[in-house]
Amino acid sequence: MNKLSIGNVIKDVSIAINPRDVRRPLTHMRVLCKPDRLVFTGTNGIKLLEKTCVAETGWDNDILIPSDLVKGYAALDWDGIRNTKNNVALIRLHDVLTKKQFPGRHLEYPDYEQLFSFSHRKGNIRKTINRQEALNALKAAVPSLEREDNCRFTLAQLGWGIDKDVNGVFLFQVLKALHSDKLMVRHDDKHLYITFLGENERALLTMLKRRPV
Repeated sequence: MNKLSIGNVIKDVSIAINPRDVRRPLTHMRVLCKPDRLVFTGTNGIKLLEKTCVAETGWDNDILIPSDLVKGYAALDWDGIRNTKNNVALIRLHDVLTKKQFPGRHLEYPDYEQLFSFSHRKGNIRKTINRQEALNALKAAVPSLEREDNCRFTLAQLGWGIDKDVNGVFLFQVLKALHSDKLMVRHDDKHLYITFLGENERALLTMLKRRPV
């Protein structure tokens, strides 16, 4: 993933954002700016996507972009971004400087970092998967999933050693938005979610509760 792919990264991460969520921070895309990289994050509390891009910024900041502006930012083919003042940034587009107003951090974005911690306890799953193979299997299964049952899909069908249920449509969306050929799948048996780690990208998907037998 290189610095010219920032627009596509924003498009990928935006699939995890629900513009109508009543929790206002979750209607925004978080952009963590570091001098040499940008980290984009979106979540609706069920699925989360995070992608890191190499980019010249020259500043440390943490900004939130409202969902109604995300599409416009995704259309920009960013070469770099540099802060000026009052959250006005200079985005360099093929050596042409364009001013953009970035909203300040007026909302508290959820701290999700601890969700990616992993214990190597017995019973926990840590497995490398082929992303395209999983997508092919899901593509065949998704049309038959029942919307009335949250598009329930059992992960055991993918051979990952995880006998839990997820929303199959959400899983398909997450895997499609990731681009690493190989992904590390991790699941701590104490938690009701699964994580995916790739090259400069990672994701999380909350599992569905099992129906009473």
